[in-house]
Amino acid sequence: MSEMTQKGHTPRTPTPRSRLRNKMLMLVLGAAIGIFLVLMLVTWREIRGLMVRELKQVSSTKVALASNWINQNLHKKMLILQTLAERQLESPEGWRFNRAYFTHLTSLYKSEGIVSIYMGYEGGGYATGGGWTPPPSFDHHTRPWYREAKRAGKPIYTKPYVDARTGKNLITLAIPLYDNKKLLGVMAMDVFITEIIKMVNSLHIGEAGRAYLVNDEGLYLSHWDPRLVLSGNIRQTGVRAIFEQFLSGSGEAARTTVYETEDYVVVSRIASPAWNLFFHLPSAQVNRPLKKLTLMM
Repeated sequence: MSEMTQKGHTPRTPTPRSRLRNKMLMLVLGAAIGIFLVLMLVTWREIRGLMVRELKQVSSTKVALASNWINQNLHKKMLILQTLAERQLESPEGWRFNRAYFTHLTSLYKSEGIVSIYMGYEGGGYATGGGWTPPPSFDHHTRPWYREAKRAGKPIYTKPYVDARTGKNLITLAIPLYDNKKLLGVMAMDVFITEIIKMVNSLHIGEAGRAYLVNDEGLYLSHWDPRLVLSGNIRQTGVRAIFEQFLSGSGEAARTTVYETEDYVVVSRIASPAWNLFFHLPSAQVNRPLKKLTLMM
């Protein structure tokens, strides 16, 4: 080919058919990319939904099991107290027992976490098996366990409190005893709740999920911040609305509910002492695996 021919060469102009073909290829490619992106979004949402449902299910199951364990633990103690009260009323020796008897009972059930079993009599007199000698000014009629059981006319659980001798948290179970509708007195039992608090504080899901207990008044019975225990109130926090909403349906014997706010909050009812077990699962904990998934995609 001559030099003149090479210099005078010009590229071919695309024909209308080739332009149409290229345009169709671009449209097909764009559609494919769009479909791919839509499929990625749908897949991401589906995976996110599955992960959230799984975390909520795991959280609900764990909290429900823990709540049931606490309820059964305290219910078992109450059954012991009720059995002892019935035994007293049916005893041929009569219903009035002395300190030695209650000391014997306390030693029998010490392994159950029971600190002391005792009774205050309506007509006067007080017998305890815990080794404590009340001062002359002591009047059991004024004690919360006695007044609450007498007023309720049925078994009651007191608020937790700190034992002055051991520094550990206790709860008192009390039951009134009647003879032909006449109040004879109130039998009571002090129980350590250290094991319950330890179990609640150890309830974790992931790195940041935490649990705590409150009673129906909102008082913290356990919390990862010990400064709030028996002093702070959930009604003074951002969870107040959830707490009140949950309590509004407290007529149910036992239930576990999941609330989705800034965090995922799981609440379970502990029927016997009228407590509520809360579990917080931060949204960051839920979204962390999703962020990794997004980076991979």
